[in-house]
Amino acid sequence: LASQEAVDKWMADGNSVDQQLGVLDRTRLWMSLRLLRGLDLKDFLRGSRHAYHVVSDLTRGCEWQALTPLVQPTCLEAMEQLGPSIELLPAEADESISIVSAVLSDARVLEPSQDVLPGTAHLDVRFSALQSLTMHDMQHGERHGVEPRLQESTWTFEGVVSPDAADDADAPTGWRVVDIAWQVWEVQQSQAAQKDYPGWPTHGP
Repeated sequence: LASQEAVDKWMADGNSVDQQLGVLDRTRLWMSLRLLRGLDLKDFLRGSRHAYHVVSDLTRGCEWQALTPLVQPTCLEAMEQLGPSIELLPAEADESISIVSAVLSDARVLEPSQDVLPGTAHLDVRFSALQSLTMHDMQHGERHGVEPRLQESTWTFEGVVSPDAADDADAPTGWRVVDIAWQVWEVQQSQAAQKDYPGWPTHGP
């Protein structure tokens, strides 16, 4: 099992684990993390941030072949259906993404089978990111203004967590995206000057 001390520390860290989870969800997540000996959560979350940028950029460019090693086939097939709508979007100079937070919201250890390696897990990361081009825009082929909006989404990553990973940096993980659930919020420009980003969500799409 993973160290109880390490898991307790992750669970108490607002930069690592979603602190808005209910008691039952937190208990289930704690138990799942105990089963994932070899997981370096900090390193995984850093990698998830990088994946967010890379997958978003490649999706905007409809570079489906480049996404093949990064996204599970069923998820990629669904993303490819956005292609015609994405091509309707006008090119903009600023399509930057600023990730406000990326925290673990759930973890599930899969049962080994003929097609599932031992140690395979699904880790859900809840992202909050400021971006002027959102998944909603890519789905509908229409940009709603150029001001950054807060996009909240949960990305499910699948990979293999091995006990050997703690001692072997080359131990395979194979993390890839298997699902994306998203929500877009409008952002006010003037009422949150005290924040590190230019606004706070007012309502959903």
